[in-house]
Amino acid sequence: MGCICVKESILPQEEAITLMESQLEYFKNSCIQVDYTMRKYSYLSVINPTQWTDICDNLELKTENNLISPKVESLYASLQLQDGCFKLRPLLVMGIFLSNGMSRQKARLLFEVYDEKKTDSHEKPEISELLDLIKDIVVDKLPILVHNSTNPPSSSQNVARYSKKISKAYSVGKGKLIDMIFGDQGTVGVKDFSLLFDNQENGRILTPYGFRMFLGQFAEEEE
Repeated sequence: MGCICVKESILPQEEAITLMESQLEYFKNSCIQVDYTMRKYSYLSVINPTQWTDICDNLELKTENNLISPKVESLYASLQLQDGCFKLRPLLVMGIFLSNGMSRQKARLLFEVYDEKKTDSHEKPEISELLDLIKDIVVDKLPILVHNSTNPPSSSQNVARYSKKISKAYSVGKGKLIDMIFGDQGTVGVKDFSLLFDNQENGRILTPYGFRMFLGQFAEEEE
């Protein structure tokens, strides 16, 4: 299993998105604490409104619109079910990506998102589903936070176009990640999965910025 390097380039669209991501304030918590708290205040992989309030209070998260970040409620609305509840998995993925922690810790927690039976092993369909969820959160959902009223480094329209562009490159990027994770094996264990991301290059992919920049490489190749 090798490394996949991500180009170092801070685009104005990325600056706009990352500034708004920080307003959610997951960064104040470790990924382990986020994972523990969300699992504690959930039942049967669902988080109801009361449990969500407890989670936000414990982790000190911002969930309401404010002058600096007027689209927070829109982001969470995009993740809500019709009854006001949340599925646990999307919130776990978002929380793990936006919180602090070593890359191998994040990798282990992400692996466990789809390892409810604690088999410590995944085949390609489970990892494929995990990557699809990461893409939905990191590429499709988080850019919603950018709003022109805050005078961002890049307009919300440009950010939306940027998100759409890298979304088109996802199938190629996903294939590269699947190959990197599995090699010629049919399964991957939690230990190998964690070690794979335990370096600077691959570890950055487990951040919103790094994941989007990784896909962006393939978007550039397609132009």
